[in-house]
Amino acid sequence: MGVFSVIILILFLVFPEFASNGATRNLALCGTSVIGSIFPFMVASKMIVSSHIIKKDSVFVKGIAKIFNISASGAICLILGLLCGYPVGQKMLINMYDEGEITLGEVKKLSLFANNAGPAFVISTVGATFFKSTKTGIIIYFSHIAGSLITGFILKFFTNRYDMVASFENKTPHSPTLLIDSIRDGALSMLNVAAIITFFGALTGILEGTKILDSLTMIFPEPAAAKAVICGLLEMTTGLSLLASTAVSHSLKIIVAAMLISFSGLSVFAQIKAFCGNKSISLTNIIIAKGFSAVLSGIIAGIINILFTY
Repeated sequence: MGVFSVIILILFLVFPEFASNGATRNLALCGTSVIGSIFPFMVASKMIVSSHIIKKDSVFVKGIAKIFNISASGAICLILGLLCGYPVGQKMLINMYDEGEITLGEVKKLSLFANNAGPAFVISTVGATFFKSTKTGIIIYFSHIAGSLITGFILKFFTNRYDMVASFENKTPHSPTLLIDSIRDGALSMLNVAAIITFFGALTGILEGTKILDSLTMIFPEPAAAKAVICGLLEMTTGLSLLASTAVSHSLKIIVAAMLISFSGLSVFAQIKAFCGNKSISLTNIIIAKGFSAVLSGIIAGIINILFTY
């Protein structure tokens, strides 16, 4: 990591203009797309967790818990992770753990499939804005979520339920300043997310400006699509934006977009690591699980394209 840090520093010093252009582009993406589709959900999800508005003894929550062999609190995290977007799912897991609602073992398990892109980002930003089609966004979101849920269901058979249940009750009192506290917490988290996205934008800008990406992708039949995939593996939003403007078929775009969103990219992994702090949560296991989920999402998107010719 030390050598990598020195290399990055040298690149930023040698190519400041390229780094600045990439950082500015991603900062603009944060302002126009990312913050609007994530920040409100960060605030709302924090309020939901702290106020315990979702009842753990409800039939729906119990049903989710049984299907995935997780606790009721874990089921709430999964629901929020499906609706609120990266990296809110991971943040909620850490919040639940800090509140005494779930064990570290359950955090490790749910980290593999409960942190997902939200419908606001996938349907509105990716579908309507990037691909100019809400229908496309819906197909991508369904494929992405289906891949994650199938991954979680498979993991059910590798974890014992009694290892997942927290052995203590939440003692956190209801705060009269819950809204302000949630906004403050969401703002700090959003600043962290935006900073990571901007950093990876600077890195991508250097790869683009120095033509390194062009050299890597020229061996592929569709260099522009390959460039979008590589950028997407670094920072998902940038890759998806580039993918939408390529000349590949619309069906292939849907499959690749579903896979990129399900994998999430190094930027999201960095956000996950930032929220986990020094907790013993394996980032390697998360990357492997997200890779498996990405393959499933791509297969599902492909099947949809075959059944419903788009």
